[in-house]
Order: sequence, then structure tokens, then C-alpha cells
Amino acid sequence: MKKVLNGLWKVSSSYLSESLDVNVPGSIYNDLITNGLLEDPYYRDNEYTTNECLKYDYTYETNFVVGEDDLKHRVYLGFDGIDTIASIYVNDKLLSNVENQHRRYRFLANDFLSIGENNLKIVIHPILEYILNEREKSGLEYYTQVDAIPNFNFVRKAHCMFGWDWGPKIPDGGINKDVYLEVVDGNVIRDVEVLQDTKKELSVITVNVDNEIVNETETVIELYYENDLVYSSKVETSEKNKFIIEVKNPKLWNPVGYGDPNLYRLVIKNEQELNVFSVWDIKIGLRDVKIVQEKDQYGTSFYLKVNGTPIFMKGSNYIIEDSILPRTNYQRTRTLLEDIIKCNHNSIRIWGGALYPTDYFFEICDELGILVWEDLMFACCYYDATNKEFLENIRLEIIDNVKRIRNHPSLMLICGNNENELALEWNPPNREIAIRDYLYMCEEFIPNVMKEVAPHIFFWLSSPSSGGGFDFPNDDSRGDMHYWGVWHSMEPIEAYRNYFPRFMSEYGLQSFPSIETIKTFAIEEDMNIFSYVMECHQKNVSCNEKIFGYISKMFKFPNSFESLIYLSQVIQAKGIKYCAEHLRRNYGRCMGSIYWQLNDCWPVASWSSIDYYGRYKALQYFSKKFYSPILLSLEEDKKDGKLVVNVNNETLNDFVGRVEVYAMTLDGNVIWSENIPVDVKALSAVNVKNYKFDMSLKEKHNFSVYARLIIDEKVVSDNDVEFVYEKHLNLIKPNIKYQLEKNGNKYSMIFKSDVVAKFVEISIEGNDIKFSDNFFNLIPGFSKTIEFESEADIKEDMISIKSLTDSF
Repeated sequence: MKKVLNGLWKVSSSYLSESLDVNVPGSIYNDLITNGLLEDPYYRDNEYTTNECLKYDYTYETNFVVGEDDLKHRVYLGFDGIDTIASIYVNDKLLSNVENQHRRYRFLANDFLSIGENNLKIVIHPILEYILNEREKSGLEYYTQVDAIPNFNFVRKAHCMFGWDWGPKIPDGGINKDVYLEVVDGNVIRDVEVLQDTKKELSVITVNVDNEIVNETETVIELYYENDLVYSSKVETSEKNKFIIEVKNPKLWNPVGYGDPNLYRLVIKNEQELNVFSVWDIKIGLRDVKIVQEKDQYGTSFYLKVNGTPIFMKGSNYIIEDSILPRTNYQRTRTLLEDIIKCNHNSIRIWGGALYPTDYFFEICDELGILVWEDLMFACCYYDATNKEFLENIRLEIIDNVKRIRNHPSLMLICGNNENELALEWNPPNREIAIRDYLYMCEEFIPNVMKEVAPHIFFWLSSPSSGGGFDFPNDDSRGDMHYWGVWHSMEPIEAYRNYFPRFMSEYGLQSFPSIETIKTFAIEEDMNIFSYVMECHQKNVSCNEKIFGYISKMFKFPNSFESLIYLSQVIQAKGIKYCAEHLRRNYGRCMGSIYWQLNDCWPVASWSSIDYYGRYKALQYFSKKFYSPILLSLEEDKKDGKLVVNVNNETLNDFVGRVEVYAMTLDGNVIWSENIPVDVKALSAVNVKNYKFDMSLKEKHNFSVYARLIIDEKVVSDNDVEFVYEKHLNLIKPNIKYQLEKNGNKYSMIFKSDVVAKFVEISIEGNDIKFSDNFFNLIPGFSKTIEFESEADIKEDMISIKSLTDSF
């Protein structure tokens, strides 16, 4: 019997004049904000004025009742998440000290409990004081991410809560997950491991069940597909029960775009004469997963194969959804994951400087067919591997979390850390110690833990890596790659085409969030990117000038603050498109594009494609096109006037169609056009045709190529390109017309322009709307239909349309 102790608790602190009624789960920041005692740290520069509250202990307290019969059995107190350094007291007796945000704790509590009312206190201790003390005890200095509060690597807590180059320094604390009382009056299922050997004709499933034994029961296992019972068995319960299930012609779990993500329901019960003591009821997916690393003409491959099909993983990097954790919830996460599906992503990488995702995160990914790359929670630093207590804490953390997630069909691989191997190139202090500790902790200790808990899951030592041992971890001929020459080194976006990674797991450009998001934290006097408040919401000190630098490379000087915001999103979208299409043109050689990053944890200038409030930036709209399973892309050589027309088909079906190519001046005068029949095999990329345009520089300023792929008389993909940057195009201010049509809450807008119109943005006053496309180009002679849904009654006078020529 389990009783959840969530709900109304009291919190007291010397920071507070009196105790407060608060909700658990919660957090210190959230509790103080809710009670009107702390300003929202996301507004203006409040981040820097609210940290004073973290210098104090906070005592969270509740009472609960234990019955006389309860104490005749084993009684446990369980804590699914305590953030982070805490002491737990039951009836004023110390039950335990804890020091890991990533772990779940469960303590036998009989000796601490009494019949009747009992008192539970959890004292959250100051995290900043703790990490400083641990650093001093170590006597060593280790490299850590420069934008974070120092010494975060001495505690097991989400690193990014100490700040990052996109996140605030808000190392919040509290009780952030369930607290429960468990009375064990019968056998309890403690863990279930699902292994499988799945092929198209047969899936052999091994289910290992760990039980806590109290009395004689039977363990019953049932497997369902939809509502049909596929398998059932019953055995006498022991500490370890093992079941072998064979499913003929299984309904396979497939990634989105490659079939249905079929799920089976696995039910395991400990029961005695129909008296059920414990139940596990989970969804599993039957699939064959391999990471393929084979020598080839380019080096060594690194790609995913699911059910025998090679998969080009297309996605983005996921961070925490909010620095104040109680503000996250199931629906917010589901909306984010549904958004990536709508934009043709099939993958997501869980970045190693944050938190292990919730159970519901994985359940949604299972349901939607999203492939998950999971980092262990280590990022951009080195750790004291001589500290045995620290290593044991890590060991238990990995076992706890990997056991929790290992049965999910969406989980493709687990990676040991983010950029810790690469960090040796960043000249860490105590270089030899860093090498020693990294090799032991990350290439011996952690891999051995992974072999213990999940030998069936592919484990990759680090990201990026070529296989370990500091052996050129960012080599583009093997393993995975993080490429930051574009952006951090200010290389032009064309530099992306100089690299042919086997799997690109990070690359990105920054932008500002929408003006609506900026207005949530800034006032009129702040509306300048170099103002104090705007710089408070730009966590990388050099990035505002980088944004200006990339705008200056490609666009004219913006004529307003809002135009600057708009252009920042355009350079980001244009740059990531440039790389993603290059990677996809090299299908087979490169098999992964995971850009940095998907989401934000507060309103900020960052690399995200969806901002803190869920608003799409231009990049998110662009990703829908450059991640489309069928893609027509154009590879231009600006200097020599060369053009390559390419088509990707990452579906399971061949197709025939045609590519229409139009060369035109910017006023829409078509110089010539050509129709090219295409026959494209499944899972391939083909070079359709190469062109060479002999143009003077003056002619390039007034020249554009538009191409579209037509299958069954439908435009499946289109693209356009010029041979100079937009700042040198002789753009004409367009006359953009549209027709608005309404059918219930569904709307469509049919656009036309008299001249080439670049990066057309639609916005609707007072409404956050996700359009079928936005920041699109209009080509004269062709129409463009945009669809959206809104419960509000949308009128034409609410709609604003702007294009590139409005920005200068």
C-alpha cells in the first residue's frame, strides 16, 4: 500500500518572518514567488536580486498518520526527487542526509515511526555553500563551463541550474517530486527489465522481475496488443522471476515516418487468490535497434538502424523546460514534443547538463515514435574521480535512472557525457589530473556501471567522440561531431560544407526571441540589444556582437529594434538550413543532424528554435522544410555560379516525379525554365542536375533560381537560391496580396507577390498562432497557401505581413 504525501506542507526559514503554506512538489523559488515574497527572477534583471534567498536553510514539514497494523509490516518513506542537499527527519530523528537531485530515495522507517500522527521534516541546505566546501575539501581545481557558477561539478545537480550561456544562475532547491509512505504487507515488484531479440517474423522477449518477498504469492504476466491478450503465464513468486515470451509476426515499433510506433501493454502482478499486492503496467515496443559502425570509404560509419532500416536522425537538443522546475508539466512537455513531430523531426537528444527526463517524457516519445539520444548528466567539466563517496553517488544515480528508462522503445542509445572528452582541448587547469580522472571515471567506472545495469543498450562514451581516449574526439570521419566554427569562430555559413560528419549532434546559431516574448521581461526603455536588461537576457557575453556580425555578412543594417529581432531569427534559420541540407545531401556518409537547440528554460537570446513561451522562431518553421522526408535542395557556389539540384527520399517508397527549375530576375521575369523527370529510390539522395551560370556580378544582384519537386501533380518540396547575399540583391518592395478563408476554427491564407519576396512573416495581433509555414519566400507567378487554427475570430485588420525589404 502506497500513500502519497504530496499536497499542503509548511515551510519555515530564517529568511522568512513566518512559516508559509506551500504545495509539494514545489521549489524554494516557486514557493516564495507564489506567496508574493520574491519577484519573478525572469523579469528584467531580477535574476541578480533574488539569489539572496538561497543562502538559508528551508524546512519543509508535514504530518501523517500511521496505523497500528501498518507497523506490523515494513514501512518505507520514499522521495522521488529532493533538490539537492537535504536532511530528512522523522519525529525529530535524522532518517538520512541526501545529496543528489537525480536520485530517488527509499528508506525503511519503522524504527522512526509511532502509531498515530507522525512528523516529517526535510531541511534543504544552501547549495552554494555546499559546493564551495566540497571544492575546498578536494583541494583541486577542475575545468567547468565558464558561464556557470564555479564548482557546480562538486555536486550532483542539474549543471545548467547554476547558469549556462543560455540559462540564468538560479540553483533553486526544494522537494520537486513525489513523497510517499509505503506499507509492504505483501510481495512488491521492485524492478522489471525487458530484453528482446526482435525480427520481422518473431520477437523473443525476456522479462526479468525483481520482487521484495513477504509471503507466498504468484506472479502473473500478461501481454496485450490493443485489447487482445497475446500471452499469459503464472509462476510462484521468487526474488527473481524470469519469463520468456515469443510473439510471432510482431507489430513492430517504428520511428515516425517509417511505420507505426506500435506498443504492447505488459502487465505483471503479484497476487494471492485474486488479492493483488503489486502491479506493473507498462507499454513496451518490439523493435530491433543497432548503431552501425563499419569501415567504409569515408572512415567509419555511425548510424542507427531500426528493424533493418537505416535511419537518418533529424532533430534538436533538449534542455530543461524551465529553470523553476514546478512550472513544467505533462501538457507543456507533450506540446513541445508534438511540435517537433509537426515539423518533421524524428529525434531528440537529451543534453547532459540538465535533468534525466520524466517517465511521461519517454512515454510520449514512445507513443509518437520519437527517437531518443540520452546523455548521462555530465557536461562540460571534469570531476574528482578520487572521491569514492562521489563515485558511489554517481553509480547509484546511473543505476536508478537507467533502470527507470531502459525499457522504453524510443531510447536508442545512452551517451556518457556532453563534451567532457572534448574539454581537454580547452586547456583545463591540472591537465594531467583531468586526463587521469576523466579516463577512470568516464572510460572505466561509468562504462562498467552501464554494463551492469543495461548491457543491451548501446553506450557511447562521450559526445562528441571518435571512440574515446582523447583520440581526436571531433573527427568528422568517425563517431559524432559538434561543429561550432560557424558561430563561435564566426566562420561564414558556407564553412558548414567543408565538413562531412558521420553524425552531427550539435551545431547552431543564436537569435533573439520574438518581440512578444521580449515584452514579458523588458520595458520600452530596454528595447535595445545592448541595454542592460537585454544583456541580462543574453548569457554569452560575445553573442550580441556575433548576431550583428552575421547580420552584417548577409543583410543590410536593420532599421528598427524589431527588424533586428526579425533578422536575428532569419540568420539563424538560414544558417541551420544551410548545414542541414548539406548533411542530408550526403545521405549515407552523414546520418544525423541534431541542431542546437530546441527549447529555452527562460525568456532569453539563445540557439533555440522554440522560445520559452512555446513561440516558433523562424528556425522551427524552416526545420519543417529542411527535415521533410522528401526534400529538394539547391547547393550554390556563389563565386563560380554553379548550382547542384538534389533530391532526398528518406521514405520507404520509391517515387517518380519531376523537378521544375526556373531562372528569373527578381521582378519575376523568367529567363528560362526546365522540367527534369526524376525516379528516386527509397532511402537515397540523388544529384538531379548540375548547372553553371555565367553571370557578371551585376547580373547576380538581380538573379534567382526557383525549383520545385512535383509528385502526382502536387508540389512536395520547393526551394530557391541566389548567388549573392541578400544585402546585395536588388530587391524590390513587394506588393503582397492574400485571400483569407475561414472554415470553423480553421483558416487558410493564399499569398501572391508581384516580385520575389524574401522571408515573409505573418503575425496576428494578440494571438500566438503556429502557422503551417512562416518566414517563407514568395515567387512571382506562384501562389503559397498557409493554414492555421484559431478559436478567436481572425479578421484581416488583425494580420500583419512583412518581408525582408521592410527591415532596412
